[in-house]
Amino acid sequence: MLVTLFFLVGAVVLTNLRDMTRDAHQVLEESRESVVVSRMRSHAQTIEALLEDLTAQKSISENAKRRLLSSTAPLAEDLRSMQSENDPSRSEHQREEDEVTLRSSQRLAAIDEALRAPFSTKRQQEMLANVRAIYASISLLDEETRSEVAHAERDFEERAAETRRITQYTAIIGGIVLLAALLFVFRGVVIPLRMLRSGADKFGKGDLLHRIDIASQDEVGLLATTFNEMAERISRTQFELENRVRQRTGEFIRAARLADLGIFAAGIAHEINTPLASIVSCADGLSRKIAKQGLDFPEGQEYLGTITNEAFRAREITTRLLALSRQGGQEVISVDMPLVCAQIRTAINHLLSERKIQLSIERPAREKQLTIDAGELVQVLVNLILNALHASDPGATIVLRYEFSLDRIVLEVEDHGAGIEAEHLDRVFEPFFTTRGRGEGTGLGLALVSALVEGRDGFVHVESEPGKGARFTIDLPIDWRKQT
Repeated sequence: MLVTLFFLVGAVVLTNLRDMTRDAHQVLEESRESVVVSRMRSHAQTIEALLEDLTAQKSISENAKRRLLSSTAPLAEDLRSMQSENDPSRSEHQREEDEVTLRSSQRLAAIDEALRAPFSTKRQQEMLANVRAIYASISLLDEETRSEVAHAERDFEERAAETRRITQYTAIIGGIVLLAALLFVFRGVVIPLRMLRSGADKFGKGDLLHRIDIASQDEVGLLATTFNEMAERISRTQFELENRVRQRTGEFIRAARLADLGIFAAGIAHEINTPLASIVSCADGLSRKIAKQGLDFPEGQEYLGTITNEAFRAREITTRLLALSRQGGQEVISVDMPLVCAQIRTAINHLLSERKIQLSIERPAREKQLTIDAGELVQVLVNLILNALHASDPGATIVLRYEFSLDRIVLEVEDHGAGIEAEHLDRVFEPFFTTRGRGEGTGLGLALVSALVEGRDGFVHVESEPGKGARFTIDLPIDWRKQT
């Protein structure tokens, strides 16, 4: 807008300057014509005076003729100079000027012709009449020329005043438009850029939730939108990294606890198993002796059975403790997942039937061969499915799904049971931690899953909400030979 305004004003000023130049040229031309007309009047007066001096004479001397001819020649030259083709005068004045100069030239030519002819009083009278007519015409032309000079000067002054006014108005309007443009640039560019710089400083100092509020549709607004999108991605990445760090830290702490427990379990398991074997042996021998002697002691038989069962239960716990501390596994073989899934169904089918719970297995479109310890993987998945089974109501469905990603396999066990409280999510893989009732679980199943998975260069993760079930995710390599 500013450039367009200055172009328009420049065009107007140039037009006025052109008109001023024409008016100035007209003033100069009319001034020149006024000087010429004044000189022509002087020549006409001289010729008239010379002819009047010859009135009493009967002849004209050669000297007088030369004087008259020397006076008519400048007058003829001035008359010719008045007939300019580039005269900027007004058309009506120019027409009148042309008529006067034409008539005067014709009369002057008649005077020259009479001077070259034999002298007579009649010719003298005709020359005097012609020169007087020339003088009268030139006097009239002088008045017209002076009037034209005044008119040209007046036009020039008006044009100059108009140019000054346009220049002043242009300066005022240009200043206002320039201030408006500066204000627009300041509000539309400078302030948003300052906001961008301030936002970048805040974001760089750690305020990852800071966003820049610029809603314009120009390049600065696009830059702010791009910055906000970048900040959102960085914030999301930072949040994910922090969650991953917390998760890995928790896994590290859990692994350290499992390692400590493994060392402790390896030390006490053998010590506990020996007295447990003695207890079972004594209880069994005492039970046979009571039965052999035919003693009527049913309560004793019941007590001895309880002692034997609880001793075996305690031995099962120590066996699981030893499994937590075990490094390595059985022989690694090549197997496919459908065979592993079939073994899982065989192992828990009776429990599923008792609880009337369905196990749904979702397979990928394309299978891959695994090189793993199949028994160990079956144990891991069975523990997860049993955990889901105890959390599900009769008639529910447990989903086992898996998919392949490059050289790894991702397995998920999902149920729609009671779920896990948020404060318990970080503890579900700890040994002896359980949310079941007293006597219903040892709290070693998920700890064993974590130990086996992490021992195979994998990781296990749980997601759950109370009342919406839980989903356990396991990520394992498909080739365990590097871990054996």
